[in-house]
Amino acid sequence: MVVMTKESAAEERKPRAIAWYRTRLEPEELKSVHRRSDWRGLAQTLGYLGLLTLTGSVAFYSTGLWPWPVVLGLLFLHGTFFAFLINGVHELGHGTVFRTKALNAVFDRVLSFLAWMNFEIWVCTSFPLARILPRRMGLRRTGRHKILRSGE
Repeated sequence: MVVMTKESAAEERKPRAIAWYRTRLEPEELKSVHRRSDWRGLAQTLGYLGLLTLTGSVAFYSTGLWPWPVVLGLLFLHGTFFAFLINGVHELGHGTVFRTKALNAVFDRVLSFLAWMNFEIWVCTSFPLARILPRRMGLRRTGRHKILRSGE
């Protein structure tokens, strides 16, 4: 029988260091990966909307015509694609999909409508907090990714 002592409980609660794997990328390569493109954004967004349309149409068509296990499998497939709608809304809200702000705004509204989300509330609740909260918590940026407490 294992008895939990105060010391062993404190040891259990200590945060464990995670050995993350980080792929080394040259700055030029990293910039090329993060480069926004209207054509690439259109291909990704319209391809995703095409998959939603295709899986939804096939699932709808199969109802009553095909055996119910097949219909359930198609509905599961459509639901799996549909579950990732929030990711598109999120990235479009940040403006990271298209180079053109107007295309980000249009497709943000389309995907928000499909997800039954109000895109204005999404923007109003997420962006100001990302800028305001670190300052209110006494944090400051020291470069691209480092955030330190004020006074460090």
